[in-house]
Amino acid sequence: MPDISDSQLLADTLPGSWTVGATSLPGWAYNGQVAPTFNYELVTAEPLVLAHDIAFEAADGKPKLFAGKTRWRGSHFVSHPLRFTPRGWGRWTVSGASDDRNVLVFALARSFGVPESVFVLVRHGSDIRDLRAMVASGYVSFGLSPEKFASLTWL
Repeated sequence: MPDISDSQLLADTLPGSWTVGATSLPGWAYNGQVAPTFNYELVTAEPLVLAHDIAFEAADGKPKLFAGKTRWRGSHFVSHPLRFTPRGWGRWTVSGASDDRNVLVFALARSFGVPESVFVLVRHGSDIRDLRAMVASGYVSFGLSPEKFASLTWL
């Protein structure tokens, strides 16, 4: 697994479009046929700043899109929406990545209205045959405890 705390490696890895393959975030597991997507675009490499949008289908079936900026703080990212809302701030870390960097695991810290959650992201266009087996075989190197792995809902 690559060193996922290096800002240059993160700047090279994160930009692009990602599908959520698994998550422990309550509410996102109800509709596995519409997997949420994360899109990252590099704004600056030093300091590392990314523009992001997160698209998903809400419980009422309506599409939702959250756009914002994400800044690297040396050990974690801090994200905030383009529109001010106290619920929009988030702190997260990349806890692991596959050797080819097409699968990422990140942990979202608890924030206002959002519980601590784990996400397994898969880069669009990558050919991952059995994501669950891949992550299970290397769950420790992806930064997951057995309990966190067991908490994931696979989409």
